[in-house]
Amino acid sequence: MAPTPTDIAALLDTLTTADLAALATAGFRVEEPRELATTPYGASQVEAVLVCHTSAIGREPTDSERSAAATAFRKIGHGPRPDGARDMAAARADAQQFKTRPAKSSGSVGKTGKTGKTPKTGKPRPDRSPVGAWGATFVTVLVVTVVTLVVAMLANRIAGLGVAVVGLLAIAGVALRFPASTRGGMNIAMGTVLLGAVGLVAAAVGGPYLGLRYGGTEATATHVDAVSHPTGHGGRQLYCTVQSPNGKSIDLLACPSSVVNVGAATVPVFTYVYDPNGHQDPALGAKSGQGTGTQYTLLAALIGAAALSGLGIARSRPHPKAP
Repeated sequence: MAPTPTDIAALLDTLTTADLAALATAGFRVEEPRELATTPYGASQVEAVLVCHTSAIGREPTDSERSAAATAFRKIGHGPRPDGARDMAAARADAQQFKTRPAKSSGSVGKTGKTGKTPKTGKPRPDRSPVGAWGATFVTVLVVTVVTLVVAMLANRIAGLGVAVVGLLAIAGVALRFPASTRGGMNIAMGTVLLGAVGLVAAAVGGPYLGLRYGGTEATATHVDAVSHPTGHGGRQLYCTVQSPNGKSIDLLACPSSVVNVGAATVPVFTYVYDPNGHQDPALGAKSGQGTGTQYTLLAALIGAAALSGLGIARSRPHPKAP
């Protein structure tokens, strides 16, 4: 008679210290078998684990129970496989040998096959470590975000957005390669791509403000020349021109709040920031106020991507080597 989830839950409560140690040695944490046993199918798998690795049931496992225990390990197991789980390791090893076995040519075409070339001998492809996989994902997010930010700061938003599009494709290409070896890996990968997109947009759009903050020149003015330009909704907006300390005319894309009419006017002193090289549009306000929101957004996106990469490493299933 198949065990019910209630039966398995009661059995897990009676495990001795030795049984718990045996489960830990076999790569099982007692909390996760308890969660797996909440369904009838999961309860049968947990029973197989207890038969194979503990003395709680007190009988030899059948072949079907060994297979069920191997399935349970693939779902909730942790760490390298011990000798006590050699049946599961052997199954993985047999599968690996089958995948890497050299292809056999048909007798009608001989050993060289139709192309006349000797078939290549199979070599097992080394598994990428979780640290390398998810670490590469975070490094990609960091590098493309920094590159996008630098381009936007030194050039303009259009160039930054172009780099951001390429960078987002690079992040997706790296992140979506490795989730199969991680529990919940697809969700982690998609979350990383989303945070990468947020960081790239912030870098491309807010980069010019950070360019003014760290490379611009701050100045003050009291005299402006205001002109009116139509907006897309039928209204009009004032734009002001000021004269910089070096004598150049600076076209601001806005006017101080004290300017309400077209024409030359003397207004209370106000502060603005401009790029001496002319790459970025000038902006009203002090240097210390430029790009503050962009900085916080970039920091939050990178910290979030680092946290998700760390979660991917922590939840990655180990790849035991075949004996």
